Amino acid sequence: MSKNNRLKKCLLAVFIIVSSAMSGCSLLELIFGKGKGQALDLIEADFVNLDQFERISKFRSCVGHGYPGDDNISSEKHYFEPDLALYGDSNTSIPVYAPFAGKVTKVEPENHLLLKYNNEQRGRQIHIKSKAYSHYTAVLFHINQSSWVVVGATVKAGQQIGYADCRFPTDSDNYSNFDIAIRHISGNYFSYYEMLPDNIFANYQARGIQSREEMIFTEEERDASPCDWSREGSSQYSDHWVNLN
Repeated sequence: MSKNNRLKKCLLAVFIIVSSAMSGCSLLELIFGKGKGQALDLIEADFVNLDQFERISKFRSCVGHGYPGDDNISSEKHYFEPDLALYGDSNTSIPVYAPFAGKVTKVEPENHLLLKYNNEQRGRQIHIKSKAYSHYTAVLFHINQSSWVVVGATVKAGQQIGYADCRFPTDSDNYSNFDIAIRHISGNYFSYYEMLPDNIFANYQARGIQSREEMIFTEEERDASPCDWSREGSSQYSDHWVNLN
């Protein structure tokens, strides 16, 4: 092997090690990416009290809007809809918890404005990077966060970080929900249920969800039938929700 080739390989090795350290992922993940199911125990505590909810949207559903990006062919997150008769039109009724120990990396206002409440923004997005799996971040939407939840704050698994902002937009619109996404450092998104350990998933099974697969549209299914975001309202995609018993 020539000196030039050895030098190039050494420089490549240094680049990989430095990139790995800066990104917070392992060398294997940096080189090969994340394998399905690799971090099944990512979630250390459920982020909600499940008994407050009536239904949950599937991963890659056509509920709401495209994500990430409004023009995405599906919504790569889950919407959680509470029992609106008991918990709707409030931003102090539904506690939200950190799904794992980690650090708050971003807090930003939501774009949704509430006409009923003098155009207030419907909560904030809270981004939490996992301590155990630093290449994963949970994004929680529409959160009325506690005052201490700021960028740089550390959280414990199961620690309350605020409340879901499920206030209604107008006097005539009595519909609300909030959502969660799981992002990998690669830019890929994964279902919350792919990362849920058996002991927590058992609570969802007790509410009638039979399997993790029930909560996910496959890439092939969605590629064959991209979401039509011109259709009005989530009611047009009622079969993209899973009702809890």
